[in-house]
Amino acid sequence: MNAITHLRPLGYRFLTTETAIDEARARLIDFRQNLSSLEPLIDWFAEQAVEVHSTTAKVAGISTHDNHLAALAAKEDAIVLSEDLPLQHDLDAQQLHGRTLREVLYGCVKPHPGNLTLVFGIGLGADGHIFFKADASEKMLAGRRRSYMFEWRSFGLLCYDSGKKAFEFENPDGVKLLHLPFDLLPDKPIAVVLEYSTGKTTRYSLKVAYEGQDVVAQCEKHHTALVESPPIGGGTWLNNSRKLQEGWIGFLQVATYGPYTLGRKPWRACRRLVGVSPPTLTADLAFSASMLCEIQGKLVRRPKWEHVIKLVNFGIRGFYPGKRHDERPPVWFGTPPEENSDD
Repeated sequence: MNAITHLRPLGYRFLTTETAIDEARARLIDFRQNLSSLEPLIDWFAEQAVEVHSTTAKVAGISTHDNHLAALAAKEDAIVLSEDLPLQHDLDAQQLHGRTLREVLYGCVKPHPGNLTLVFGIGLGADGHIFFKADASEKMLAGRRRSYMFEWRSFGLLCYDSGKKAFEFENPDGVKLLHLPFDLLPDKPIAVVLEYSTGKTTRYSLKVAYEGQDVVAQCEKHHTALVESPPIGGGTWLNNSRKLQEGWIGFLQVATYGPYTLGRKPWRACRRLVGVSPPTLTADLAFSASMLCEIQGKLVRRPKWEHVIKLVNFGIRGFYPGKRHDERPPVWFGTPPEENSDD
């Protein structure tokens, strides 16, 4: 919404399709169920905020589900605003214009983007990812030094060792969990994602790629189950909270973190497309915002940002080990073991 708000005064037109409007109606009905209907908002949006078009044209290389948007963009020489990263990748391959909302917002608020635009996340759960795009200066790569990218006190820290020419991830006790050789070049943007998934053991995965290219390095290991507590807050970025002189010297383009691991297609889009990063639970944010909306006649009460974030965090899967029943204590299912007997 912030991105749209910034664009409107600049004279941009907003277009959508009948298919997109119908899909929005259906999704809101699913979300709201027994709550008051938000269809009047859709009606207002379709009449006052956008131009609604119908299209039957087809664009090669775009999925059937998203073809209506690509066709409209091709017809009107428009830009597709979407958080669907596989769609953004396919649009780029077909030489059609596409942008994510944060890319738009970043362009609108320069030269003072603010922390919410540069680093965004809402929390981590039983699975999680920490993603960033950055480049390193020649000064950082000279000699033998450790340059820290981020640290979560309850989770671990990631650094680049210029002497070893490798990324290294350590747990809070200083135990090295991952070692990934990578010849970092100065002033050349890279995409990095650290993922984990808890179970009987915790799987850690680190992937690094130069922006615009396929994966050039990755590693994965399993370690003792991580069950104490989830990483919370936003961590310390571009530094180590205890060794401030060993910070990352370079430019941070974007960083995100969230309670899920990236699929193959989102990672492909993130590493290949300039300025693109994972859309941290965009669908869940929209869902929570719609759940908290109130409508009475012609009056609408919009939820506060902090309330939306709080509701999303309620839905994040707990930081207990495992995804299967036999990996979790019975207490996680709400029934003490003794109450399961036939007595």
